[in-house]
Amino acid sequence: RNYKYIVPIYYPRFDKISFLMPIFLHGTYNTSPDFALVLQADPEHQMYIARTILDLETGYQNARLIAKPDESWLNPVTLK
Repeated sequence: RNYKYIVPIYYPRFDKISFLMPIFLHGTYNTSPDFALVLQADPEHQMYIARTILDLETGYQNARLIAKPDESWLNPVTLK
């Protein structure tokens, strides 16, 4: 319900914006996610395509290029 939960990231090489979505494999949302799923819009098919997964530290490095990420899950203090 938090619109900042899905974090935008920018890839200058392709001049595209993708999104990071946290993935929790253990089903507990009060801990940090296991990894971040990278989603990219596919306007032709009107859906999002999963492109790759990133560890949280790499996701934070990519996400901070556009805006300060919400500290709910992509927090540099709590990254391993």
